[in-house]
Amino acid sequence: MTVFLPRTAVLTGGLAVAAALALSACGAAPDDKSTTANGKSAATATSAADFGGLDALVKAAKKEGTLHAIALPRDWANYGALIDGFKKKYGIKIEVENPDGSSQDEINAVTSRKGQDRAPDVLDLGSSFALSAAQQGLLAPYKVTAFADIPEGQKDAQGRWFNDYGG
Repeated sequence: MTVFLPRTAVLTGGLAVAAALALSACGAAPDDKSTTANGKSAATATSAADFGGLDALVKAAKKEGTLHAIALPRDWANYGALIDGFKKKYGIKIEVENPDGSSQDEINAVTSRKGQDRAPDVLDLGSSFALSAAQQGLLAPYKVTAFADIPEGQKDAQGRWFNDYGG
């Protein structure tokens, strides 16, 4: 299950373009790098449109410089190819910390790094962890472009998480 901590994000597929561009209150505090000329904040945007479109979100992510991910092993769910494709397409550095970490490791990083530049931007949580994190207010709402196409039982109605693979 993918969840977004809007601060900086922009991947495709399982990680989703919106993921990498999502910017959140759980991440670093908004600054000039994540605010558009008309004052829209990436930290509070709930869609690319809220931030002035995908181009504006990509520009803000490039200014911020690094997408922080955690527990995304390159050999799981095609993450390696997605990360490489994202870097090539957008020119944004991606740091994947603790690639083999657990969902609890991800939650610990979110809570212990709140407000820090190195707080995770993208998570891949187990269902029970995503549900709990959403209830605790740890996840920011962000609806990817194809959100309406995701079956109701596979997503949070507010857009705080969605299932991106199963099996």
